[in-house]
Amino acid sequence: MGASISNTLSRSIYLPSWVIILPLALLLLKTKNTFANISLSGESPEWRLLNKYQQSIDREEFEALLNKYYSIDGYIYEYLEITDQSVTVYEDIEKSKPLWTLLFSQDPQSLQEQKDRFEFFNKLSFNYRPLPLYGKRICLDPGHIGGIWSKLEERHMQVRNGNYPPIKEGDLTTITCQHIERLLRASGATVVWTREDQNPVTSLRPHHLFGETLEIYSNKLETDRSLRYTNSRTLTRVMLWSNLLFYRVFEISARAEKIAKLNPDFTICVHFNAAPDRNPMRPRLFNVNKLVIFTNGSYTSEEIDDEWQRYHLMRKVLEKSIYKEIDMSEKIIEQLVKKWDVSPENYDSWPMANRVSENDYVWSRNLLANRLYPGPVIFIEGPYMNDKKTFNRLIQGDYEGIRIIDNIPQRSLFREFAEGIVDGIIKYYSSDKE
Repeated sequence: MGASISNTLSRSIYLPSWVIILPLALLLLKTKNTFANISLSGESPEWRLLNKYQQSIDREEFEALLNKYYSIDGYIYEYLEITDQSVTVYEDIEKSKPLWTLLFSQDPQSLQEQKDRFEFFNKLSFNYRPLPLYGKRICLDPGHIGGIWSKLEERHMQVRNGNYPPIKEGDLTTITCQHIERLLRASGATVVWTREDQNPVTSLRPHHLFGETLEIYSNKLETDRSLRYTNSRTLTRVMLWSNLLFYRVFEISARAEKIAKLNPDFTICVHFNAAPDRNPMRPRLFNVNKLVIFTNGSYTSEEIDDEWQRYHLMRKVLEKSIYKEIDMSEKIIEQLVKKWDVSPENYDSWPMANRVSENDYVWSRNLLANRLYPGPVIFIEGPYMNDKKTFNRLIQGDYEGIRIIDNIPQRSLFREFAEGIVDGIIKYYSSDKE
């Protein structure tokens, strides 16, 4: 779900943005607890589940993580009361109702000694690993669904200037992850998946959401003047909103539940991207290609105002996953740039993403997947599907050996993508930091 792909592959200019979708999802879930799940429900978060992190972090590190990665503008402090001994999270900015209190560690030296002991024994065990990824459990999350769902989920591109096959992002990510799995297993890793075929993980379907979405939309028509002009398109809009809730909210939430059960050491979300196109109904090809990897972070004030988002922000801070996510991202992007020499994305003028290191290819962004998925998670946005050179390679499909494409001998793009990712994973786990 890239920063630009929804503009390129969407089926209708009337689709609402994620800013509308998430509040609608929350409202829908509050209306029908039947659809409640681990992250989006009518109930408040179970803050007590974070008690396992009591005294696991001192105030200095806690605030450093908050300020540098998660709440860049400091808005989260509107909901916090912080001392050297503890931090309390409140339900409201008036701080009238406390939700949960974290006790800080008062012995940072002890925490450092524990970390040093862990790293010492980890390095000792590494010397006896028969393969570089022996004992590691990696979860692959192929972006989107693909197959018969590609048009509904707005990840279907049909270039009409020629007899080209359709490009379905969910199919592309599946093929790439199949090669990632093969290479990871050859290096000793245990590999698990959020999905292994072109079927949704969630048992819900858009028609399950249509009635409730229609009811909520009708109620909003009575109160929101900006929606009145859409009366003639109400059914179309409600259908599209139901689709969006299905593949952007409930599908990702179902994958998060699955990852929690699989308990991997790391989750790798694999996506392809696309350049913005003014007319997604008649997509064009461009001479532009970029790469980016996202870690979780950069929560906006509107997001922090929602209690569920505050909960996940706090969970991510206390997991301390960001250190691993940045290191893994930098290792992978180094390998991919060696293969493709592709420029980085740049979000300096966009407040919803921020740099997390000196590496121009690695940014923080509060996506639903990297927020809900437990543990270290990175979100890889691969090459642009509507870049001419990339497109010419994608329509060749997956193949062994070499083919002449654009007068250049080239290997399968899927295999190159997979190799870059796995080479980065191996370098990460072979470093002294892990």
